[in-house]
Amino acid sequence: MTCKYFTTLALCLWALTLTAQTPELDHPFQMLTQYDSLEVYLEADFKKLPKDKSKNIWLPAVFQVRAGEKTLRTFDVSIQARGNNRREVCDMPPLKIRFVGAEKIPDSVAELRTLKMVAPCKGSSNYEALILKEALVYSLYEHMTPESFRTKLMRLTLKDRSRKNAYDPVHAFFIEPEAEMAERLHCYAIKPNVMSPRGLEESAFNRVCIFEYMVGNTDWTPYNRHNMRILINRTTNAVIAVPYDFDYCGAVDAPYAVPQTGAPIQHVRQRYFFGLCRPKEDYQRVFDVFLAQKEPLLKRCDTFPYISKSAREGVKSYIESFFPILENPKAVRKEILEHCDNFKKG
Repeated sequence: MTCKYFTTLALCLWALTLTAQTPELDHPFQMLTQYDSLEVYLEADFKKLPKDKSKNIWLPAVFQVRAGEKTLRTFDVSIQARGNNRREVCDMPPLKIRFVGAEKIPDSVAELRTLKMVAPCKGSSNYEALILKEALVYSLYEHMTPESFRTKLMRLTLKDRSRKNAYDPVHAFFIEPEAEMAERLHCYAIKPNVMSPRGLEESAFNRVCIFEYMVGNTDWTPYNRHNMRILINRTTNAVIAVPYDFDYCGAVDAPYAVPQTGAPIQHVRQRYFFGLCRPKEDYQRVFDVFLAQKEPLLKRCDTFPYISKSAREGVKSYIESFFPILENPKAVRKEILEHCDNFKKG
């Protein structure tokens, strides 16, 4: 009994000491947002990243924050391939970067120190444009509500240890960790095996449904939390859905993107509404919010950094085409209200 007590105490003290020595690593996204123009250098043996999603292998890597030729910060990190479809089709899959080196620490601490990174799927300017368009879609939802994942754009240089020279820099972005988002919103995350959309806070979920329709995304469902995270507000106990992963949406229009199986559309540029059947006045309140934000949303498309003029105008044009539907009662009934309760359940 005594031995067990002192062993537990020693582990707790060790964890507290580790945290005290590296407090910024418990909030890596917040740490990186302090850089107005973020430049990241990531070195690893990328050829060892498995495409098989069942092989959750972590590889050692070096992560540096740079300003031109000057190195500002250096971290020993671990990386892992993530994602499903992109992991199989991309030359460089999305990555998890864990700000933990070789030392073993509790999983809960490791989770706090893990960032998701999205980089161009293949080595061409067209795929870099797709990354920036997806980051813009994240930005549009962040404009609509703080109950969203924030992102941080960066200029990324990859160095494969099997190559003599580093790859040319590209634009990429980090996604705010779920733990950091939950802490910011005074929530905690849950991971139920099955999630009924009727258990979600109504107004917030209606907003999710309309936003996903606006950007032309069918690659999501609340039942198995596909491309959604579920939070519970610590004060109100409201259950909140937060969407993510927008590369399959019509606003991005990735060449590999396809509509959700069962959706009666042929291409992701065609919108199809997923939402619960509710009284028209309930949805009208959400429509009014989006209509009030029309100009700010379009302005955000105009001013989003790094993206080319043609890519920016493509996203803006697609978003702009959503608003005449909301302004037309017949279109609302035909395109939105009559398509309710059509969620895929798994």
